[in-house]
Amino acid sequence: MCLPTTIHFKKSAYMKHIWRRLISPIVLLFITKLLCTPFASARTAINERSTPVMKSTPEIRLAESTSKTDDSRSQTIRQYLADIFGVPDFKTSWYDNIIDVEVTADTATIKTNLSSGDEKLINICGVVSGFVYSHLNAQLGITKVKILGSSGEVLVFRRGVLDDCPYKSSRNLGLQPPARQPR
Repeated sequence: MCLPTTIHFKKSAYMKHIWRRLISPIVLLFITKLLCTPFASARTAINERSTPVMKSTPEIRLAESTSKTDDSRSQTIRQYLADIFGVPDFKTSWYDNIIDVEVTADTATIKTNLSSGDEKLINICGVVSGFVYSHLNAQLGITKVKILGSSGEVLVFRRGVLDDCPYKSSRNLGLQPPARQPR
């Protein structure tokens, strides 16, 4: 059984008065119970260990990936693509066209084996942009998306969330960004 602990302040009358007024007995009881739970003692036991516990996760590599980057932001995007779009037996038609993902400064670069005009660029641009520009991933600090083709040429480059991914229109067979409408 855990005994309540008392918190000691300097012995001034003013501090005792403030302490009694601000901290109700119910709050003190709650704090005591919280500190006496098995979870709290397990947490302190883990923090006191001298050797950290390391969990290994299998490395996910995209199709034909040749270069490794140890940037956690790159790995975050790779993991997202693999978990959602690269699941065996449920892969998207464009997942295997992604060779590598690298993040440098504020730019996510997606290396592909595609060529200019390929419709799969629309999907890759949309998926990566949706992930990068999501408010949930703002902490990554990525503002630009660049998709490279098979020979290293830039096929798509978004400078920010206001730029558009290329798209295929039923009237125009080429890949073009939509026209901006006046506001």
